[in-house]
Amino acid sequence: MRGVKLGEIQIVPALAACNQALRQYPDVVRFVYQAGRVAHAQKDFPLAKQLYEKAASQNYVASYVNLGALSFQGSGTPKDYDAARNWYEKAVAANDPAGLNAIGHLYEQGNGAPKDYAQARIWYEKASAAGANIANANLGRLYLEGKGVAQDPARARRLFETAAAAGEPSGMRLLGYLHDRGIGVAQDPVQARQWYEKAAAGGDTTAMNNLGWLYEQGKGVAKDYGEARRWYEKASAAGMKMATANLGRLYQEGSGVPVDSGRARSLYETAANAGEPSGMRSLGFLYDRGMGVPKDPVQARQWYEKAAAAGDATAMNNLGYLYEQGSGIGKNLDEARKLYEKAASLGQLYAMINLGNLYRDGRGVAKDYAQARAWYEKAAAGGQTHAMIQIAALYLQGHGVAKDLAQTRKWLEMAAAGGDASAAKALSQLGGGKKK
Repeated sequence: MRGVKLGEIQIVPALAACNQALRQYPDVVRFVYQAGRVAHAQKDFPLAKQLYEKAASQNYVASYVNLGALSFQGSGTPKDYDAARNWYEKAVAANDPAGLNAIGHLYEQGNGAPKDYAQARIWYEKASAAGANIANANLGRLYLEGKGVAQDPARARRLFETAAAAGEPSGMRLLGYLHDRGIGVAQDPVQARQWYEKAAAGGDTTAMNNLGWLYEQGKGVAKDYGEARRWYEKASAAGMKMATANLGRLYQEGSGVPVDSGRARSLYETAANAGEPSGMRSLGFLYDRGMGVPKDPVQARQWYEKAAAAGDATAMNNLGYLYEQGSGIGKNLDEARKLYEKAASLGQLYAMINLGNLYRDGRGVAKDYAQARAWYEKAAAGGQTHAMIQIAALYLQGHGVAKDLAQTRKWLEMAAAGGDASAAKALSQLGGGKKK
């Protein structure tokens, strides 16, 4: 079992092997530690903690980081970042590279230490030099996101490739992400899928969730809701709560399964109670629309607020819309604008359209067609067909631009090519159909 990652442990044969080893050699500390890992993989956190502590009492170094992880996650013990750091520092003192990486993570997240990306980078670099392959992936992520360093997708890719070549699943998954989004490489959903599959085979739960998304959307693979559900279920069972929320969405929308708002709500609650922002936001949406629950804009607002506070851009947009409409809260266009701006800065396309609408109509801001068009163009660049239709309308009406039927037709054609039926209808009314 040496070298097998937690997510790769085959629990039934591993449990049988550990039980047999402990019966024969109850005092061999390596077997005690491995039994703790099997309990950890089973999510029997109290037993895992007990076995790790027994191993740690005999100075088994690998147990230190795992005990720190239990304290960090609040698994089988109250969440305690200081206790986690103490265990990680003990691992560092014993020359365990995993401890160096774990301390870097504390600095990156601001848990048990002030958030400090420069310090995170230093610790990840130490861990990488000491042979912790996951540290290469983490270091690459800092360069990808420009955290504490100049943003450098090329360097990020090299670090991900180094990690992946050494068998690190997170490196494989992050390479998949680059191809998925076309960051520093040509966008290639097939390559993305292949990297996600390799990472998922290594137990990476985020990769499992990402595979579910590719199958749900039909990106790099034929659309297959059954396969999407299978990957979401696998990731959810392994503790990936975003996958639990995604699974709930399949039941909410009836994608490959019968519509079941009650099941969707239960899955969203499971995710939300575990701190997953998309679960909180999805619960808010159910209350917002009255789907499987009585319509309740106050409950919707409260869930959106929780999700927005956790950084969910879609929740920020939805909350902004409640403020714009005065639903579940007093109407406040200034607060709506601020929320839209924050969501838009995180890439939320609908928020860009909503900002454009405020400037177009002069609601809470001075009327400004140029600003409106700028926001619509940003959303259109992200593929939002409704934004393309709004730009077409500006050219049709001559708002902030000279009237231009050619531009109107161009934007409607782009929207229609993106599958927007209303754009196709507007084109036919404009005389934009094919000439006979």
